[in-house]
Amino acid sequence: MFEISILLMIVIFVFGAFLKGWSGFGTNLVVPPLLLFLSRFDSSKEVMVFVVTVNLFLNLFMIIQGKKFSLKFLSEIWVLVVTGVLFNFVGVYFFKEIDDALFRVLLGSAIILVALNRIFKLKLHFKEITWKHYLITGIFSGILNGMFGLGGIPVLILLGSTKMDKVKFKTTLVTYFFVMNLMFIISQGIIAKSYNMFIINNILIVFIFAILGCVIGVVMSSRVSDKIFQRVMNSVLIFFGINLIYVGFMGKHIFTIFS
Repeated sequence: MFEISILLMIVIFVFGAFLKGWSGFGTNLVVPPLLLFLSRFDSSKEVMVFVVTVNLFLNLFMIIQGKKFSLKFLSEIWVLVVTGVLFNFVGVYFFKEIDDALFRVLLGSAIILVALNRIFKLKLHFKEITWKHYLITGIFSGILNGMFGLGGIPVLILLGSTKMDKVKFKTTLVTYFFVMNLMFIISQGIIAKSYNMFIINNILIVFIFAILGCVIGVVMSSRVSDKIFQRVMNSVLIFFGINLIYVGFMGKHIFTIFS
């Protein structure tokens, strides 16, 4: 018998993939809080592994579709890449040991940080970005990636502070995100042993629908202005982040209808 939770899970992933195709972000930020409203999943950690794995395939699709993958763009930030990869394993250690309630609080805080960065376009001001800046950014990026699959937060802030042109900026980010998503999946599979048949079955269920949602998002992004869309999504992200923090501390959602 087809469960309503499966249908809702598919709808949530189509929505998240649509956002990613439209704006380049969405899956790792929007989908986990929505899935946690469902009784289908036991923990936020299980949800995060599930979502980041599907997101890798969405990133791969966007790389192929946009022809943006290029290792040469990583050569200039190799310190960032190496440090991010190494500290990804530190993040995985925290992922294994951290309490689920605290995990939700930290994830909610990270989502709010992303929204605030998008709203205020936070930039750091350096006379020159050196390997030390890449090293520090890589540490934070790796830990966040290993814990939440959100290693792009500090990298966005750092690279956004450079004079890198728009095309090179996007290409560098897409390539870096692909490498870090791949590291997340490898480390979760080998070290944390997070994968089981339940997660794999859910990945197989939503995969085609997620790709379809991403395709629609890519098409819509080139046809519709996204100013209002971005404002709405920033507000949604802030709400999701606050709700996750509230759940972590109080053990229930802000609105009782979601309990």
